[in-house]
Amino acid sequence: MEQLRLFFAMEIPEHIKEEIINLAKIGEKDVWRWTTKENLHITVVFIGYLAEEQLASVIEAGQKAVQNIQSFVLKCKEIGYGPDSNERMIWLRLETKDILNELKNELEKALLDKGINFQTDYKKFNPHVTLARLKFGADKPNRQIKKNYIREFPAEEVVLFNSSRKKGGTEYEPIQSFPLN
Repeated sequence: MEQLRLFFAMEIPEHIKEEIINLAKIGEKDVWRWTTKENLHITVVFIGYLAEEQLASVIEAGQKAVQNIQSFVLKCKEIGYGPDSNERMIWLRLETKDILNELKNELEKALLDKGINFQTDYKKFNPHVTLARLKFGADKPNRQIKKNYIREFPAEEVVLFNSSRKKGGTEYEPIQSFPLN
């Protein structure tokens, strides 16, 4: 029985990925482990490890959750340390939208209705894209990173991903897309 490591996320347009990587990668590059361009995304709900036999129920939950969610616009705000002032990650922060919170809540409710146990996050939802993580054992950087980055892009679907560790790093494989109305 194979274990999957699943999460629901929103993808980012390629031109935004290019811009944020180029903008964020300044100075002290040797202390950061940068997220590959292919892996940049906005996690909406992290499910965690599940048996492959539960995949059909997760897909059904995703289909149910998006039924009444309209497509919307996501707005990027800034590049800086995250979460909060923790200097262990570099994030692209997004403006929190009520509809994004509604989408998260609908996904969680649908998963629970299907009997799927997942890693509930009780902290306030803080939509972001993780651009880099501080390398293990590296000293925290000695300067602040904070850059305004105002861009908008359409959120038209949610994607269910499987995360697997490979020799070259983590790989995110899309399993199913769920178009928003």
